[in-house]
Amino acid sequence: MPFSTNAQQSWISGTITDSKSHKPVSNVNILSSSGIGSISDQNGYYKFTIPSNKKFILTFSHQSYRKKISDTLFVLSEKELLLNVSLVEESKKLPEVEVHDTRKIPDNVREQAGVTKVDPKIIKTLPSVFGDFSKVITTLPGVATRDELATTYSVRGGNFDENLVYVNGIDIYRPFLTRSSQQEGLSFVNPDLVSDIEFSAGGFQAKYGDKMSSVLSIEYKKPRKFAGSVSAGLLGGTAHVEGVSKNKKNSYLIGIRQKSAEDILGTQETKGEYKPSFTDIQTFVNFNLSSDTVFTENKKTDYIRSSDLGLLGAYSRNRYHVIPTTQETSFGTLMRVFRLFVAFDGQEVDQFDTWQGGLIFTRRASRDFSYTLTASGMYSGESETYDIEGGYRLCDVSTSLGNDEFNKCVFERGIGTFFNHARNFLNAQVYSLDYKGFYSSNRNKWVYGIRSSFENINDEISEWTFVDSADYVQFHDYVNTNLTLTSKRYSGFIQDSYQFDSLKLLTIGIRSSFWDANQDITLSPRLQFSWKPLWFRKDSTQRDVVFRTAIGFYHQPPFYRELRDRNGVINNNVKSQTSVHFLLGTDSNFKMWGRPFKLFTEAYYKYMYNIIPYDVDNIRIRYFANNKAKAYAAGFDFRINGEFVKGVDSWFSLGLLRTEENLEGDYDLNATLDVNTGDTLVVTRQEKGYIPRPTDQLFTASVFFQDYFPRNRTIKMYLNFIFATGVPFGPPNSMKWRSSFTSKPYWRADIGFSKLLIFNEKRTFHSRHLESLWAGLEVLNLLQAANTGSYIWIEDIYGTQFAVPNRLTNRLVNVRVIVKF
Repeated sequence: MPFSTNAQQSWISGTITDSKSHKPVSNVNILSSSGIGSISDQNGYYKFTIPSNKKFILTFSHQSYRKKISDTLFVLSEKELLLNVSLVEESKKLPEVEVHDTRKIPDNVREQAGVTKVDPKIIKTLPSVFGDFSKVITTLPGVATRDELATTYSVRGGNFDENLVYVNGIDIYRPFLTRSSQQEGLSFVNPDLVSDIEFSAGGFQAKYGDKMSSVLSIEYKKPRKFAGSVSAGLLGGTAHVEGVSKNKKNSYLIGIRQKSAEDILGTQETKGEYKPSFTDIQTFVNFNLSSDTVFTENKKTDYIRSSDLGLLGAYSRNRYHVIPTTQETSFGTLMRVFRLFVAFDGQEVDQFDTWQGGLIFTRRASRDFSYTLTASGMYSGESETYDIEGGYRLCDVSTSLGNDEFNKCVFERGIGTFFNHARNFLNAQVYSLDYKGFYSSNRNKWVYGIRSSFENINDEISEWTFVDSADYVQFHDYVNTNLTLTSKRYSGFIQDSYQFDSLKLLTIGIRSSFWDANQDITLSPRLQFSWKPLWFRKDSTQRDVVFRTAIGFYHQPPFYRELRDRNGVINNNVKSQTSVHFLLGTDSNFKMWGRPFKLFTEAYYKYMYNIIPYDVDNIRIRYFANNKAKAYAAGFDFRINGEFVKGVDSWFSLGLLRTEENLEGDYDLNATLDVNTGDTLVVTRQEKGYIPRPTDQLFTASVFFQDYFPRNRTIKMYLNFIFATGVPFGPPNSMKWRSSFTSKPYWRADIGFSKLLIFNEKRTFHSRHLESLWAGLEVLNLLQAANTGSYIWIEDIYGTQFAVPNRLTNRLVNVRVIVKF
């Protein structure tokens, strides 16, 4: 809490509540006219020091409530003034233009290293293939994706399995068997239900779990009134309803989504009959079990003692059925072009059913102490079955413009057949019990917790690939086994945030975990420090700059995927991977052109050991199932967001990254030959050393830009642009050529136009029940970028291997309508 340099000091404290519900209001900014301030905690409580014997005024502000200014106050030396405040909820109609003031982000978020606050309203307007929540995350600095169909993302050189995702404190899991983005359904997070989003790209606090790369923390709404929405488009639709009980104590959310991918998958080079169906339904219900107002001796409200029970439930039903027919792909250079023709026979049928949810009991026992008890579970039933036969022909294509054979096959380079077979079935169950406590005392905010979980996974694998090419026959990737893994995990943490004064905050914590499958114990100390210097401009106003640094150990115990090698064998000796994070960054609020802006910069270095090497094929991660690598990742992230156009928020992000790994026992054999006879004289072994990791992307950039018609602000334009340099890849099952090549850059522009009709009190558009109507037209992949999702390796008659790109989606026009009531 703030600290006064005077020998004598005083204090002011109190609880901030909602004027109607009397529930505590967190993240309220309290600012004294003397320049000292604080922010209310999750219990609505605040306390800080103030100069003694001086008059001052307090301002209470929150983005969802009306600003409140106190009367002139005065506190004697060494005394504490109790000032409880009730705030009136801001009654907001839908504005013509949504203004997102970056200065309203609570200081406790700004003080956390690597944390970015995301406005959930942006999700509904961001032009993307399915309007998926994850596409907003991929526009943030340090986050990369190379597939518009995928919900996965990598953060600062990590892979898809290194990211934590929480919804109301409950861990969220993604399917196990998906190997391509076409199979993926919707990401878990339903944008219609979201109230708060925080994302950390590294250096996160000890209260978060045991992953090495990032944390995405989502809070679902607790509605205060009845509302809902319905949206529909060519690529799917959504509906949701929310409301409260008559006594305002209980609230509910229900949302359903349907994703229709036939049209977008039909733009790919692989033609066929696509029959995907992706559906999910979610609900979050909150019950206020008790709520008692506790009074002080002078009969003023001190705090609200309450108990709440939340229920989160979700079911996703994903079906992917495709009958491929043909594929025609041209690749190569401007002067040398090759073409692959494939004729298919067979089909693929995949099914993914996932249930996730939990009960969350929250108790505020006193003004300074509260706790949550969470029981959660996940069940996933998955099957992947296919029998696909293909006959292919690879040829050289004429590039001579004046030749009659231009753009035609002139030389047949290879011909062959293949057969892919799989009968894979997986059932996974994870059940967890979690306790967290919160305690505040003067300048300290303590958080601690313990967790236990039970896991049971049954995996039946039967798959192989048959190739008849260049006069020889090969079987690849033959696996036929049944695997079962049952285990228990235990973890705990404790952390303290100590406020030296209003300018400096130190958060230090430690967490530990134990997994009985490998008897591995981890210990992860973590530290964050933030400092807001007293820098002033020429006009005597204070510069709003926060410096942040973090250092910590991040152990990631293996999950089932990391334990299973490519032959279908579980290695229980695999230990936790470890990443040591070093971060240094700034967060600055400023004005440009008289409008608010925020600048975020952060440099980072991660040293990693006991790393489990892996390769990536589309979105499938194939682990080596051993700890035989060490690695590093270093980079710099930059983001500026604000009102480039007055009244609407846009942002520009870029990231620089280099990540490499050194595998134990990874070497090349070099032979020295006799120049006369050609005989081998000596063979030497040369260690490869550090090579690029599969997620090594030197440069990434993203833009989200909004604009509107000056004379009609209800007509808007949205542009979403992503550029990322290529990633390393190599022939399958080849250690010699692993990560030897680099894919082409990924780039994509999606643009949208919308019109908003508001049904307001002026009755410009008359409706008794509707609040607004939003209609949008989107052009996806505006510039028809031919991006590559993965590669097929084909060998010609001379034994030369060719990497044939599996290209992603082409341009598509989408129409969307959103009705709110």
